[in-house]
Amino acid sequence: LLQLVKVTQNQFKMPKSMGIDGDREPMTPEHPHLDSLKKDFRRHKFGYLIGGLCLGAIIAGAIAASAGHFGAGWDKVGFSDEANSQTVSVTVMESETESRGWFTRKPKNQKTPEEEEDEGAYCFRCDQAPSRGWGWAFGYGKCKCYDGYGGACCDVPDDITKKTHGPYMGSPGTYELYTFYTKDTADHMIYPDCSGDNSATSTSVPPEFSGLWWMDGNPASDYVASFGRSNWQTVANGYTCKAGPTLTNQQSGDSFPCIGGMDLNVYDENIWSWHDEALGKLVYSGALGTQLTYTFECGGDDNGKLTFCQIIPNAAIPVTSNGWVTVPADLVSFDMTRASDDLWIRNSIIAGLDDYPHNYFLKKIVNCDGTKGEHWDDYLSHGKAAAPVVPDVFGFGADERATVSDVHERQLLSKKL
Repeated sequence: LLQLVKVTQNQFKMPKSMGIDGDREPMTPEHPHLDSLKKDFRRHKFGYLIGGLCLGAIIAGAIAASAGHFGAGWDKVGFSDEANSQTVSVTVMESETESRGWFTRKPKNQKTPEEEEDEGAYCFRCDQAPSRGWGWAFGYGKCKCYDGYGGACCDVPDDITKKTHGPYMGSPGTYELYTFYTKDTADHMIYPDCSGDNSATSTSVPPEFSGLWWMDGNPASDYVASFGRSNWQTVANGYTCKAGPTLTNQQSGDSFPCIGGMDLNVYDENIWSWHDEALGKLVYSGALGTQLTYTFECGGDDNGKLTFCQIIPNAAIPVTSNGWVTVPADLVSFDMTRASDDLWIRNSIIAGLDDYPHNYFLKKIVNCDGTKGEHWDDYLSHGKAAAPVVPDVFGFGADERATVSDVHERQLLSKKL
């Protein structure tokens, strides 16, 4: 027992003096392990210091992140010393400055619940945002989302339909342009059903013009057309053709009786899409200001379906007695010829400049029942799909391009206010 007590006393025996350099005097030979530990600590003391600082920073960051997530409420509660009062009370600061101990600051701007939630969230990864560096490891570094995305972690696509341009004012009314994704074209545009009926306007068109039509290769600032607000009228029911009773295909020389016609107001809502860029907005503004309207007068017969349409541009310009200007067909000739149920070839001839048509292609991308049309995948290919080589029923106008034209990710549609 005495031997055990002696050993225990030696275990806890501490040196009695310090050296000039701050080190303790060597330990007694009975305790070589303690001497080894002390020398090891002196050798790595800077490593232990850095490790301790890192551990402290991590703990502090965790506390800061937790405070932000649970909304510690320091931005709402402060200490104020009311004027003419000897009492110091705790109040909710709304419009006055807040006092926090030894400093005073202005209150934060009012935020929406979504913004407060975004600020309080903690994200290990920002899906659609640039790197935050190493700040995220300590509870800092809010995700700064790329354009088109939101949410605390930048994983929520923006509702781009709320992005509007305008207003644009004209005689038909006041409109604005809103943005939509090209992949959602069918959800935003109206079009005739399989019988050619337009439920939005209680009008109708020939069934071959139902669905949505992509203007592939159109050099102007527009993408998709719809006859969803047009109203077909026949000669038999009293319609008078502006192009005359007979229509002539300038390429083939074939002539047809004019059967009827319809107007398409390109400025009207949800029937004509525009490029999401400055030029598209400028062209739309001009179309609305002049009430640009295309008159389609059609004839021909291919197993009961129309084969040819003369297209007449009309604009409201105050230089005539009735205020309307109709472009003569012998000056600028626009027409389109049928190639198939899903393809029309759009021909343009400008008198004095050339004797051959400049073509683009009217392709059905959405069927009358809302399903994907034959050319839907080409429409979304960003100009990579091969262009189909199909002539019209007269043997003209086959596409000579290698690929289809590119369609941007976003487009614009008009909406009446």
